[in-house]
Formats: sequence, structure tokens, C-alpha cells
Amino acid sequence: TFLFGECPRCFWLKYNLGVTRPGFMPLVGPMAAMQEKTFQGKTSSDLGLKTQGGLVTSWGQTVISEPIKVKGKLTKWFIKGKYDLVLSFTNSKAAIIDCKVTTGAMDEKKLELYKPQLEAYAFALENPQNGEPVDVVETGLLMWRVSGANTDSEKLGPVFQTEPSYLYSNRDPHFFQKFISRVIELLHGDLPSEGESCTFCKYLNKRSAAISSLGLAG
Repeated sequence: TFLFGECPRCFWLKYNLGVTRPGFMPLVGPMAAMQEKTFQGKTSSDLGLKTQGGLVTSWGQTVISEPIKVKGKLTKWFIKGKYDLVLSFTNSKAAIIDCKVTTGAMDEKKLELYKPQLEAYAFALENPQNGEPVDVVETGLLMWRVSGANTDSEKLGPVFQTEPSYLYSNRDPHFFQKFISRVIELLHGDLPSEGESCTFCKYLNKRSAAISSLGLAG
């Protein structure tokens, strides 16, 4: 979602040529794993969901979808990713829950940002490369907003304080099909222009210009 929206060129290079720009998010992985671990085997009520009768039965698993169709035709592309939590219900249906830790607002804009990711997980579970499909009836974001710090706890030591929130997202397979069609059309085309807001491309351009001005090879 982020790379596709920020820079078509970086996105195209990553998936067509395997050229991935460096990233630096050292806390995201460990914090997500800690958050995910606290909900293993918990119920809908434990997660603060309005939907009742669910139990977290799976977590941290990689899902791979069958090849994606665009306009009725199979492509070489498929979804591969690792979800956080799957909440199973007694009627053989399920919910995909993605865990997030944030310092910002917990509002509908977050759902818009992560909707493609949630729907991609749901698509992969409903259209698996192998195994039985899962009927995903709900997706949502389980968010912890870091709101402060506390150094008074003798047992735990210094701790960060968080405010939990669950953002429910309506299923929208039609949205996902339109979105993924745009993605695949971009990947099948020629190398696109860089994104106007891509700081990485701006850096490379300035770097190349600076090297050229010194009369050095790039």
C-alpha cells in the first residue's frame, strides 16, 4: 500500500527486478510480535470486539493465494504475506485482525490506509494456493496508541502506556479487485515515472547530480 501510493517507479523495480530500497523500522517487527503474542488463544471479548463467539486460533502464519485474475484472465501474480491474527467462529467463518502500534490518531483514515492489506489477506485465505478456503466475514485493526510513559512501577520497571482501540472494516472484495487490477496493470507496463513525494528518488537524483558536478563516475 505504502510503496504503491508513494512511488510507482520504486514499486515497479521491487516486483519486476527485485530491487528493493532500504528501509529502517527496527521497532515495528518486535513490537508487533509482542502485541500478537498477547492475544494468542483469546476470545472476541478479550480483544474488545463487538462481534462475539470468536476465538483466536491462528497467528503469524504465511498465506499464499492462487494466481490473481484481471478481467477474467489469469496473471502470474499472487498474494503472499503473513497475517497477525485469525479469529474463528463456530459457524466456520473467520475474521482477519491486524495488530498495529501507533503514536498517532486511531481513526477511519487508518482503515483507508490499511484496507488493501486487510483485503489482500482475506483474498489469500478465501482463494488459497493450497488447502481449504476460509470464509472471511470481517477484517479490522487492533490498535495500541502509545499515550505516555510511567516510571513508578516497581514490579515492571519503566513502561509505556497505551490506549487500545479496534477499528472494524467492512469487507469489500470489489474494492480489492479494482485496486489489485491497477497494481498489476502498472507492473505489466513500462518503467513508470518516479513519485512526486518519493524522498528516496529525490535523494538518488541529487546524489547523481552531485557526482556529475564533480566529474566523477556514478
